[in-house]
Amino acid sequence: MATRILFLVLTILLLTTTSQAAAPVGQTIWIRASATGLFVSADQNRGTWAPLVADRTSVAAWEQFQVVDAGGGFIAFRAIGTGLFVSADQARGTFAPLVADRGSIGTWEQFTWADIPGGAFTLKGRATNLFVSADLARASYAPLVSDRTVANTWEQFTWGAVGSQPPAGSPPGFPTLVWSDEFNGSSINTANWSFETGGGG
Repeated sequence: MATRILFLVLTILLLTTTSQAAAPVGQTIWIRASATGLFVSADQNRGTWAPLVADRTSVAAWEQFQVVDAGGGFIAFRAIGTGLFVSADQARGTFAPLVADRGSIGTWEQFTWADIPGGAFTLKGRATNLFVSADLARASYAPLVSDRTVANTWEQFTWGAVGSQPPAGSPPGFPTLVWSDEFNGSSINTANWSFETGGGG
């Protein structure tokens, strides 16, 4: 019986993890750069095209992004602060700086999202097929660019739904514990669990 309960718990955890593994399409999220530990911002003070930087300690409108399904396995980000889409704009530089000033989704505005072990994720620009990086070598405010062939710390990000802050020790991407039950001893809590018999099990 204990084996069946453990199997059920592991199955539930696996399904929960799988459902969280893809980009959170339809959600409004904040993004935190692993390079700085700070939030990504579409900062209009740095230019009317709102270049993305990773230097904010709190989340306001400029630090919020709606994840949009761009079709074909790609996503796009609409910056809440500008109401416009994020672009890996190769016209502004060969390193494809990310800006939030586009009224529609084209190739430059499409990205792929990939989860990596440890709860972080990476982004690749469709136009460049290169990783997005919070580039501390270009400035201390870590401007985001899409020009990296490999993903290291600067190319890793975490996220959470707007309005949430991850509690200490929680895995990135899972900001809120919805429900849990502890298994201590030889019996189960029948208020939370029930027995199924038959079926040869």
